[in-house]
Amino acid sequence: MRCEPIYLTEKQKEWLKENTPDEVPLYVAETLLEYYLANKPADSEWCVLPITNIEAYLGSSSLSKSYILLLSGKVLERKAGTSNVCVARFYLAE
Repeated sequence: MRCEPIYLTEKQKEWLKENTPDEVPLYVAETLLEYYLANKPADSEWCVLPITNIEAYLGSSSLSKSYILLLSGKVLERKAGTSNVCVARFYLAE
């Protein structure tokens, strides 16, 4: 379990602000990127995103219903998967 918090850089925040669709709250994109950075394996650009768990953390089921589709192709690339889990990588994560 990770003990230290993950903080986005100003470059990452600015990139998300410019690339996140207006229909998606910025805090949702930031939360996904923070999760990605905290849990991405060192030997891969891909990370498993547990959609149901992240929705519980956010307190909304909008992630699987619309936000993840709006973010796909703009902020992140996602491999096909179920609605509960997806494998994704962010275009800018450094």
